[in-house]
Amino acid sequence: MDTKASEKGGRGREPETANAEASGRSRQTVYTCFSCGAQNYVDPDWTWFTCWKCNLQKPLPLPGR
Repeated sequence: MDTKASEKGGRGREPETANAEASGRSRQTVYTCFSCGAQNYVDPDWTWFTCWKCNLQKPLPLPGR
């Protein structure tokens, strides 16, 4: 997948330990990779992400669709 330098995106983050849940809110969205099933934490303003587990690069749906 070709991405433009102006588009926001990056590598998804692996789910953290259960203790991270108590550390407060973060502005992240969880997407499940359709290739390997891994959960990826991504920033909500990204237009694409790369799966942390299988390195598949995937576009994200536009908000409200």
